[in-house]
Amino acid sequence: MLVLNYPLSLHEEFLGEMAYHKAIELMENTIVKASADRGWVWGLEHPLVYTSGLKTEKDHILDPNIEIVAARRGGSVTLHNPGQLVVYFVLPLAAILGGLERFVRVLEATIAELLLGYGVPVEFIPKASGVFTPRGKIAFIGLGLKKGFIYHGIAINICNRLEDYRAIHSCGLVLPVVNMAAFVAETPTTRKIFEDFALALRRRFFPLKPAEFRDYYHGCGSDWQRALILGGVFFHERRFWEAHEVWELAWHDLPPGELRVFLQGLIQLAMACYKIFSAPNTSGAVSLLHKAIEKLEKTSPGHWLQNADMVLDFARSARTELGRGRSVQIFPPTLLWQKRIFASGTARATGG
Repeated sequence: MLVLNYPLSLHEEFLGEMAYHKAIELMENTIVKASADRGWVWGLEHPLVYTSGLKTEKDHILDPNIEIVAARRGGSVTLHNPGQLVVYFVLPLAAILGGLERFVRVLEATIAELLLGYGVPVEFIPKASGVFTPRGKIAFIGLGLKKGFIYHGIAINICNRLEDYRAIHSCGLVLPVVNMAAFVAETPTTRKIFEDFALALRRRFFPLKPAEFRDYYHGCGSDWQRALILGGVFFHERRFWEAHEVWELAWHDLPPGELRVFLQGLIQLAMACYKIFSAPNTSGAVSLLHKAIEKLEKTSPGHWLQNADMVLDFARSARTELGRGRSVQIFPPTLLWQKRIFASGTARATGG
């Protein structure tokens, strides 16, 4: 699925260290002069600051002595500190296909692909925004709306002081937090991560042509674990054609066996979703769903997916609804991989 309803002129800039209130002033002053055909993306770091979103509750704050700045964004209390990349946006809501909820999925996928390229194992948790790893949460999302523009943004832990989180339940979750330094031998700078993020976001705002996409991701085929996860990232983002392509690259390199059959089932499920949601073709979607269900039922999908039953239930339900001449009203569930998928790591950077 496309991300933009229409083309945007995009301004990207890394600002270095900036006080939190100065960043808020920058966004609000930009909104005053903003137009519907322009967007802004800034990368920066903040000195230590705790901020509370619109869903902050009293029990999310563990240390009553910390100073907390109220923020007009979604989510609960969180923090920013040196060594964490913060990315702020001013983007016209009308330009985002699917609105704010879809843009959250886009941001999650952009961050996940970036981290995966550095060898960080990534996953999602249903009904919890942001990006997670098997060791804890690593990236955070909190967006707001003002005068028809999306603002505020994301934060990615790179090499920041994790002890500062002890004062809060970040985002209201009782979960550990982690940073990139826990996974990589050499920690990249916040500027480098911002540059990588901006490029990954551009590939979504201004999509690669099919041949360019295949060339860029051709290296995925030799690492089936990484290909499974990356395809799942695209699937989560509702970019079903891209999920199909990445999984097919891995499928071609797999020897005969149950994993190859399972992966072919996912490939057919992704293409069925593409024909349901992106390029309507009911008969083609029904045929692909039938083949996908057949392959997933004859393998042991629970070996790779925690929520295999949910995935199969969606496929069966979609086949039934389409067979009755109805439209499919819900998107497929996020693919929740079993922990063994992450066992071998994800060592290579994305692309060729």
